[in-house]
Amino acid sequence: MPILIKFIDARENLSVQVNPDDEFALECENGQLGKTEMSYVVEAEPGAELLFGLSSRLTINQLRNYIAEGSLKRYLHHVPVRKNVVFYIPSGTIHAIGKGTLIAEIQQSSSLRYRLYDYNRVDKNGRLRELRVEKVLQVSRLDGMQYPRQPLRVLRYSP
Repeated sequence: MPILIKFIDARENLSVQVNPDDEFALECENGQLGKTEMSYVVEAEPGAELLFGLSSRLTINQLRNYIAEGSLKRYLHHVPVRKNVVFYIPSGTIHAIGKGTLIAEIQQSSSLRYRLYDYNRVDKNGRLRELRVEKVLQVSRLDGMQYPRQPLRVLRYSP
């Protein structure tokens, strides 16, 4: 299937990640596809947010340093979310779903994502979950993104 739809019930902050585009994935990930996605907020608790894109232009070295010191969240847009809003998340956009949200995520059918921050979570073997910093540096949009103006709104069909 060309698209995948997932429901994500974020009871805690999810990892900060970025998805590669098709060109990068095809070349560097054994012919897999990259991922562009959108998130429809089904439910949101008060104070819930989405981390969405860099708030200002960064260099690769700045991004690497902020990831290493765990301070990158300061340089991301923190966007409040509420029920019935939609976010378009193009590949290359650093993003994360915040706790207290139920999201319907519609995406290209790909499991590729590169974590760059994960709240020091461990896997089933007690090891810190893998961060893919070098790949993050290759695929992330560093130009700084405009704060989502709307966010996109859902149009309801009526006859």
